[in-house]
Amino acid sequence: MLSILAPEYIEAYELIPEGSLLREYLDVSLGQFTERGWESIKAQPAEPYPAQAPKLDAGDEFELRKMLTNAGDAEWLVQRLRSLDAEAAREYESANDVTDRLAIFRRLVEVDGKEQGVVEIRAEWGGRSNGWDEEKIAAHIELTRIWVEEDVARSRMTPRQQYINHVEYTLCGDLMSHVVGQDPRTANSGPGQCDIAKVIALTKEALETREPASSDEQLREQIEFARQTPRRQ
Repeated sequence: MLSILAPEYIEAYELIPEGSLLREYLDVSLGQFTERGWESIKAQPAEPYPAQAPKLDAGDEFELRKMLTNAGDAEWLVQRLRSLDAEAAREYESANDVTDRLAIFRRLVEVDGKEQGVVEIRAEWGGRSNGWDEEKIAAHIELTRIWVEEDVARSRMTPRQQYINHVEYTLCGDLMSHVVGQDPRTANSGPGQCDIAKVIALTKEALETREPASSDEQLREQIEFARQTPRRQ
């Protein structure tokens, strides 16, 4: 599927020597993208999918109920809610039970357009329930914020753009993780956008000055896992 990418991405791929485990891993990883899948995507309208109204699904509701049952009166939660929506916080503090409090969160997401804030509160609760320190919690919230921004950015792309972006991001992520040894998002130029020039420079430097970040054993495990993972059609 490299043929659908800009020349810079092909250059990045070709930095990895043929016959190496790294190249084998890239081939298996990128093999999830198929001509059949691309042809199917090309048949889709050349415009973004219709925007979906924010909604709490069953999984969201389950997680929020768990949070409200276990940490509903925690000072940090009330403070975060107050920062997000002062009126909602007042209603929350006077609510009688979890069901009433859940209804407040539902309104924040589905009516008031404050899904991002609710997601961050849930992320913080996840960190606190795992006993993380404040620094790790803050990093987790920031990563959650990035994930949401990426989802929003991709929702504005056409189906073709989304597919290409997924291939690009997979290649960039593989090089950053297995060659450079950094979080792929350190080479982002924007939400969900790979700075391919930076990835090329970092990959070249890594190949010229040190061993790849992933060992041969780790790559073999990743190759086996990727081969067992169902491919996109």
